[in-house]
Amino acid sequence: MSTVTQVLHTSDQRRRHHDFWRQRFMRIDQPFHFQCVRQQHGASDQPRCDFTFTLDADVTEIIDAQRGEDPTHAFVLHLAALHQVLGMYARQSCIIVDTPGYRFRPAGGHVSIIEQLNPRLGTAAFLAQVRHTLDESYQYQDFDLDQVEDEACHVPHTTSPVLFTCEDIHHPPKSTDYPLVIFLSRREQRVQWRLDADTSQFDAAFLEDFCRHWQQVLRQFEQPDTPCGKLSLLSENQQKRMLHFYGPINHAPAAQTLISNWEKTCSAYGDLPALLSGNEILSYDRLNQRANFLAATLWAEYSVNHGHRVAWYADRSPESAVILLGILKAGAIACPLDPLQPDAVNQTHLKALNPRLTVLPNATGTYPTHGNSLRLDSLFWRDDIANLPILVKSADTAVIVYSEAGKAHIPLTHAMLANSTRIQSDGFDLSPSDRILLVDEPSSDRGLIEMLTSWTAGAAGVLFDPELLVDEKRLRSFIDATGVTIAAFSARTLAGLASETLAHLRVILTKGQAHLSELAGRFAQSHHFFNVYGATETGGWISFYHIYPEDICGDHLPVGKALGDFSVYILSDNLQLLPPGLIGEICISGSAVAQGYLNQNGPSDRFVEDPFRPGLRMFRTGDLGYRQEDGNLVYLGSANEHVRVQGYRINSSTGDSAN
Repeated sequence: MSTVTQVLHTSDQRRRHHDFWRQRFMRIDQPFHFQCVRQQHGASDQPRCDFTFTLDADVTEIIDAQRGEDPTHAFVLHLAALHQVLGMYARQSCIIVDTPGYRFRPAGGHVSIIEQLNPRLGTAAFLAQVRHTLDESYQYQDFDLDQVEDEACHVPHTTSPVLFTCEDIHHPPKSTDYPLVIFLSRREQRVQWRLDADTSQFDAAFLEDFCRHWQQVLRQFEQPDTPCGKLSLLSENQQKRMLHFYGPINHAPAAQTLISNWEKTCSAYGDLPALLSGNEILSYDRLNQRANFLAATLWAEYSVNHGHRVAWYADRSPESAVILLGILKAGAIACPLDPLQPDAVNQTHLKALNPRLTVLPNATGTYPTHGNSLRLDSLFWRDDIANLPILVKSADTAVIVYSEAGKAHIPLTHAMLANSTRIQSDGFDLSPSDRILLVDEPSSDRGLIEMLTSWTAGAAGVLFDPELLVDEKRLRSFIDATGVTIAAFSARTLAGLASETLAHLRVILTKGQAHLSELAGRFAQSHHFFNVYGATETGGWISFYHIYPEDICGDHLPVGKALGDFSVYILSDNLQLLPPGLIGEICISGSAVAQGYLNQNGPSDRFVEDPFRPGLRMFRTGDLGYRQEDGNLVYLGSANEHVRVQGYRINSSTGDSAN
């Protein structure tokens, strides 16, 4: 920060200086940290490293064209591009860069250039803004900024990690005690940056990438009307290569519906168990017969037809599975409700869903309803009803579930769910001999997809009492008795279980968790251990990574590459593609991404057009992550629930490091 170099002779002069810096500091909402994973791993026996980067000839020409007779013009151009690059590296809209004093003024301390980034501003306008900021900051440099920082800034440690100096216009730096010092010079008609960096934070590979990104942003300043939000760290060819390398591995699947897939499974595996609950085993044929009867009843007695919504209280009973299939076979839309939720919550859901019919469980008790109501124990079941004609198409809505992330209901189509369940069935190598522990509540999107995925492969879903999860002895006995081979647990649940308890499982899944090293070390030795990632809005898991013991290095483990026809991007706040290693928002695109929230009640900015694959929808997850050099995605957690520490974010409610 700047230090006092001259006496401010009048109180009015001091007040003007004070007010200027106070307004600047009030713009800062968080300390600066490089949000780049590679930057964290620099290590050397020497405390500092020296790296020189010579700019390409075409960039030197751009700089010379704008330089003119004033040597500060070129510095302003470099500084403006540097602010933009640091903004993308730090995911911040207010950036501080320190500079020494001008040579044509008395030597003093360093001057903090605090710049607000506006993505809608054109590059020419931003250059003018930076020049104005620079002129004003030097005019008001003779002031002790520590006073203002303590008084006006609500964010501690706002000092800049970067000192930028130009030998043509600046005094030699009073101090180089910065993580990164950049010297701008010209050698043999070419512009050079010499970077003096702290080796505990930077390595040569990072510095080279940083300079290449800075140079690429400089190139784009040639077009004065380019909005700053469109500036990219990558050239057009680099973006094309990334999109090709990290793009979808398959084209969109052929049109499918859940019911057509279900009936194919029944035809192939009719005698095999589809659902286990206590001592009851329902074969595919038996479950199909009951679903046919319920669908016929909905048609004949309740006038439920194609496109009508039917709500039901999805509990952990075989009847809940019958209701789901019966609704879908009737061509209607299944809307699950959680019977454990308070009545007021379910009344709110029913109002939003506006179902034609509410199906009640067999259990005693009263539940809120909307429209007509049906209690299953009032039916006289028959087993002689043949498969009904399939009225739905792949683009029709199959299920409407509640998204906790979006705090709204979201319609999931037959194509979405058929694609998602196929991806998971193939990815986990499911077969009819597998038995899947149905861990999640049947009313949730994950609970539904667990059940549908087991049926896609001809496997059996296993219903159980969730109280078993807190009694390891009973859980182990249950797994042994039922022959469960696959289960998906949250990290919290898995942390409380011993590997011996799950010894008979073939596959263990963890659901998009940021901190897995300890758990992976415990279970990857003896099981196929997968880290999975997805969202309700994408119809379930869209990527997963098979973790082997040799993969366990650091706290963050990959969640794999996008599967099917999904694409996963790591984007800046302005939806610009970020290179591997830089932390950004995880965005998902593909034919199976939902079209939006029911009645547009969710966040309006979560679904946008894919900027790289025209005609497709992209879902902004609100999660942070980065891509490894090999293309695998690493999930760091939700952006809304984290704060930065040493360039990463930690959960503010628990204090657990995400590093």
